[in-house]
Amino acid sequence: MNYYLLRCGSNGKYQLGLGDDEDKDHLVEEKLNWEPSKIACGGNHTLVLSTDGYIYGCGDNSKGQCGIDDVPVVPNLTAVPKVGGSDWTDVAAGWQFSLLLNENRELWVCGEGFSGELGLGKKMYQTKLTKIPGIWDIDQIETSIHSVMIKLKGGQLYGWGNNRKGLLNLDSDRIIWEPQLIDEQVKQVSLARSFSVVVKEGSLSVKGKTDIQCKLDPKEISFLSTMWSSLHFIEKNKLHSMGNNSHGQIFYDGLSVENIEQISLGSEHGLILYANHSVSAWGWGEHGNCGQKPIENKDRPTDEQVTYSLNEIYNGSRPVKFIQGGCATSWIVVSDVS
Repeated sequence: MNYYLLRCGSNGKYQLGLGDDEDKDHLVEEKLNWEPSKIACGGNHTLVLSTDGYIYGCGDNSKGQCGIDDVPVVPNLTAVPKVGGSDWTDVAAGWQFSLLLNENRELWVCGEGFSGELGLGKKMYQTKLTKIPGIWDIDQIETSIHSVMIKLKGGQLYGWGNNRKGLLNLDSDRIIWEPQLIDEQVKQVSLARSFSVVVKEGSLSVKGKTDIQCKLDPKEISFLSTMWSSLHFIEKNKLHSMGNNSHGQIFYDGLSVENIEQISLGSEHGLILYANHSVSAWGWGEHGNCGQKPIENKDRPTDEQVTYSLNEIYNGSRPVKFIQGGCATSWIVVSDVS
């Protein structure tokens, strides 16, 4: 079976891995000889995990955030060296840093951060691939610009990095320099730019700098995720939204999820995969991440020109494996057969 990686959007630092630095307002395809299983998008870099234990990076590497030594930029997808030959099993990315988990449950970090996001202690602002102490039996990794939250399989929630306004659910220092236990018996977590959402049995809490006020029953929610400045969830067969709507990020009246297979949220835009394998984008599409500008937008004010309402970016000509919204980038993995 052949796999293809399609992407569009912001590309000023080669983060689309296409060998050039021009933004793309249409999907550009690359045939792969390996199967992607996860895509992690940083501020200007991208990491793609494969099913056979490799991670491929591209984009800005000036701080070592791609995990590849001695090159300031990685124009095309390039394999990140394995540490001790161990397969990589998970990956996440923040603004200028990355987290890589291997089969030995070792968590490695690389890149730069001045708000504790490296998790290596005070005055550790930049590093090549370095192991964070401990054994990490990870179920979910959430990253924001300068913050990290990790849920273990046992329900324990750890966090570090920027803790402004209690973003990390900690009423302590503004910066958390090393992994710190936040909570236990956690079911799910989502991390936005300035707030977090923690779901436990029978409760949902929002912490940090936000005007979002919600009293939701976790038992009624089948999907929950965040953009940088908004919360999105499925309740009673509709996709609902709360938060910033500066560029059409919010569905005020709810969107029916009939025939929807996947939803993935980027920094300030979202992607929807339908049962017929077509993909549409909505929200802030300034860099082409929501596809080409609709004709009706071209004569409108600048903000409206880059605001999109479910603009189709892929017609479903081949089966889609998964979609991923990034930092003003959009990614689709397709194959020859279902």
